[in-house]
Amino acid sequence: VTSGSVHTLSMVSGKVGIGVTNPSGKLHVSSGTSGDATLILEADTDNNQESDNPYIVFRQDGGVSASAIGHGVDSAVDGNILTIANSISDGSITFATGTTNGYTNAIERVRIDSSGRLLVGTTTEGAALADNLTVADTGDCGITIRSGASNYGSIYFSDATSGAAEYRGQIEYNHSTDILRVYSGGTAVLRIDPGKLEVIGTTQTQQLNVTGVSTFTGETNLGFTKIQITNSGQALQLINTSNANNAYVDQRFNIDGHSRAAIRGQIFGANLGGKLRFYTAANTQVLTERAVIDQNGNFGINVTSPTETLDVGGTTQTQQLNVTGVSTFTGKVNA
Repeated sequence: VTSGSVHTLSMVSGKVGIGVTNPSGKLHVSSGTSGDATLILEADTDNNQESDNPYIVFRQDGGVSASAIGHGVDSAVDGNILTIANSISDGSITFATGTTNGYTNAIERVRIDSSGRLLVGTTTEGAALADNLTVADTGDCGITIRSGASNYGSIYFSDATSGAAEYRGQIEYNHSTDILRVYSGGTAVLRIDPGKLEVIGTTQTQQLNVTGVSTFTGETNLGFTKIQITNSGQALQLINTSNANNAYVDQRFNIDGHSRAAIRGQIFGANLGGKLRFYTAANTQVLTERAVIDQNGNFGINVTSPTETLDVGGTTQTQQLNVTGVSTFTGKVNA
C-alpha cells in the first residue's frame, strides 16, 4: 500500500511493515530516514468507560498470558496507573543494560522476583528476615542516600501506616550539623557528632571498649571486673573542665543506694596545683574527709591542711616506729 510515492504498509511472508518494505519482524514500524516512530494504543476515546484500557499482552507456552504492560492490566489497580506484570512459574521482571551494541549483549542488573523481592546486582535474595531488598556486587557494595546540604537523610522503621508507629525506629543524619542520631521507640537513644559519641538514657553492656577521652553524664553503673589496657597510659579519666579554684571531681563508692566512700581530685590555688582527698561514711551515712595529699606532697590523716610530710591528727598507734633525723611529737606520747 502506498500513499503517493511513499510506501506506507507492506506484507511480506507473514510479516507486516509500516513505513518499511522489508519488515524484520512480525510487525516492523519505521519512520524512515527522519521523524519519530510512535506506536499509540488508545482506549476509551469518549472518556465514558473507565474499564476500557490500553495494554499489551505477552503470551507463550501454549497460550499462557504470562506478562503484560499497560493500563488496567491489574483489575485491582487504578486504570490510570501503568503496570508491568508477570505471573508464571519461576517468573520475574528483570532490567538489563550493557555497553556493547545490541540488546542481546545486555546484562541483568535488577530483578523483581515472583515473591516481590527486589534484587540489585544478584539473582539470589538475602537472609529471610531481610530479603525484601538485596544489593550485591563482586567488589565494594553500598547504598547512598543523598539529600540537600541543610536537610536530613533518614531511614525509618515502621509497623503501621499512620501515626507515631510510622517512625518507631529511625536512623537520621542532619547535614546542616553533621550529627547522626539513632531512635528507638520513637526516642533518640544515640547521637554521634564529629569525633564524639553520646548515648542517651540507660545503657547496659557486657563489655565497653573506649579509645580516647569519653564523657559520662548522669548516673553510670559499672560492673567492672577489670579495666585492661594493652599499652602504658591512662586507663580511666574523671574530668572536670573547670579551672576555678577548688573545682573538683569525685569517685564515689555507692553501696545499697548510699555513698560509703569517695576519692576527690581537687584544684588548689591560682597555680592550679592538685590535691587528693579521701572520704568515708560513718553510721550517719554522711561522707567525712579522713585523709588528704596536698599539692606539696604532704600527707594528712584527720588533718585537712597538712603542714608536714606526714601530719596526723588524733591518736596514733603503731607497733614499730623508726625515726631518722629530728622528729617532733606534740601532746601525749605513750612509749
